[in-house]
Amino acid sequence: MRLVGKNQAFILGVLLFWGSPRAIGQTLPWPLDNQNGPHRITGTLGEYRTGIPLHFHDGVDVSTSSTFPSTTVKAILNGTIIDSNNGIGANNNFVTIQSGQYILIYMHVVPSFSTTSIIVGDVIGDIYTASNWTGHIHLEQILGAYDMNTLLGPQSGFRGFSDTDPPVIDEVKLYDPASSTEISISSPILRSEINIRSKAHGDQSWGSNNVGVFEMGYQIVDAGTGQIRTQAYPTQAYARIPTASINNPEVAYDTTSSNNSNYYYFVNKSIPVSAPISLTSLQSGTYKACVLVKDAKDPRLISSCSTFRLDKTKPTTTLRDANGVELFSGGASSMTSINVTSTDTFGLAQIAITGVAPRSVTGLTATETFTGLADGSYTATVTDLAGNVNSNNLAAA
Repeated sequence: MRLVGKNQAFILGVLLFWGSPRAIGQTLPWPLDNQNGPHRITGTLGEYRTGIPLHFHDGVDVSTSSTFPSTTVKAILNGTIIDSNNGIGANNNFVTIQSGQYILIYMHVVPSFSTTSIIVGDVIGDIYTASNWTGHIHLEQILGAYDMNTLLGPQSGFRGFSDTDPPVIDEVKLYDPASSTEISISSPILRSEINIRSKAHGDQSWGSNNVGVFEMGYQIVDAGTGQIRTQAYPTQAYARIPTASINNPEVAYDTTSSNNSNYYYFVNKSIPVSAPISLTSLQSGTYKACVLVKDAKDPRLISSCSTFRLDKTKPTTTLRDANGVELFSGGASSMTSINVTSTDTFGLAQIAITGVAPRSVTGLTATETFTGLADGSYTATVTDLAGNVNSNNLAAA
């Protein structure tokens, strides 16, 4: 979200270095009462968000709980309050603190402080609770030209924070980069490049079971040998996001399907530059498109794959007359009946001849007989399931 007062905060963050952060090596206290925590994490950096404009979630949401129900908000670093607002609506209530090289924006917070010179643990306000607003603080951390992930730092992130539940990959699909439509992998495909789209989410062991994924990448693996043919990891890593890219989630997400609780990532895309996966170096064969994801505080890589068949080879075709004599492409025949036999590695789709309706065929080998041909030139065309075409010209005389 783009926030009231953020432009001012960003400029100050570049020019000024006020306050003194805690010593390096220490962990951060939590921004809610009982700063030893842990508190519930209900939103993470980089999640897809709807609204005008569409955007990446640019902070971490820390929520109250039955264990720690207090709505009191406290400073997590020493610093100086440089902006605050008490307005209508959760997004118009915030406190902004300059803390050394960091700027911290405590959003959805009704300001309440006695001095602008702040030390760790000072009360700076209360969570906005009007209009049935859910009890959480949105904590945004800015460092230079980046929005940073407070789960990771400074000082290794929040005190006692851990996440032992692995992320979940719900689906892995292939998409056409030009049309952004799904590529069916029930049949072989003939493609020079693809996007990999994955619905995935994080599962906080103490917090929401539906947050964004922290880090991801992909592999294209030979299904027969297990050899990795191409890979990139990580393609997206939400340790930080360029502030200039916050309102451009299309560089990472399928914006036609994603919403505030369903995250459809184009896994091969990176921020701020993205490119499709090239298949030009791959031979015909069976491959696995694999997605790999991990959490911010868990080293385990979780993977899920979809198998697809890449077919770059044209079907073979043989033409014969009624007596079984082979007819060669470009030649002539006095026969009015032609048998077209074709073979393909992955499967045939149809056989056609000029002037006759195409005939659907199945299997790896098929023969079709065309009769009643008059004098003239004909083209026998065979198409396989991937769309490869083999054509043979013949004159019946």
